[in-house]
Amino acid sequence: MLRRSPRALLIWAAAIAVLLGTARIVGGDLAEIHRQATSLGPLIHVVVASRDLPLGATIESGDVESVTRHESQVSDAALHDVDDVVGRIVVVPLVADTTVLAANVADSDRDGTDAVVPDGMRVMRVPLDVAVRPRTGDVVDLIATFDATFTTSADGATSVVASAATVLTVEVDDSDISAPGPAVTVLVTAQESRQLAFALTHGVVTLAVAPPEEACCVGE
Repeated sequence: MLRRSPRALLIWAAAIAVLLGTARIVGGDLAEIHRQATSLGPLIHVVVASRDLPLGATIESGDVESVTRHESQVSDAALHDVDDVVGRIVVVPLVADTTVLAANVADSDRDGTDAVVPDGMRVMRVPLDVAVRPRTGDVVDLIATFDATFTTSADGATSVVASAATVLTVEVDDSDISAPGPAVTVLVTAQESRQLAFALTHGVVTLAVAPPEEACCVGE
């Protein structure tokens, strides 16, 4: 019968102790993971944005995807079916990988530019005669310059007629020189729409890009 030396037996005992300790640690970790998973709730399907989606965008199939997340990590307002999201208009911009909430999209029975117009607001088209070309979702001030005929101030011929307006669309076609010049559609208040209409008729309107923090009234 083969006899093992005390040193070999000690090594074997140490190895068994390490294995038992490892098994205990792994078992504890697995149990903790299971407890955490249980506390987070079941996995459910939610819709997330595959890319940044600006205000006014019509959601296409490649813009969103379905992922699984624990129920406790998802807002009650989250949308769960991609088919319910595709074709709807973005009324609150989305950042890539964020969950699409009901408040991010217009009602399914609304489409086109009017889908993003909140109560009390108006959408207007403004031709651009300057080099500044904003992007969809940018915030801009619209500044009117009038002939002296339309102002009583010696130095006040220029004024802001719409402040912190959100750009909904940008129309630019550099490939066709016969096409109308560049223009933007902007979201303004009802009062600003009247001021802007007067300025477009009787003055020159200049666009100035403003900080995004100044955006007003979108999605309220």
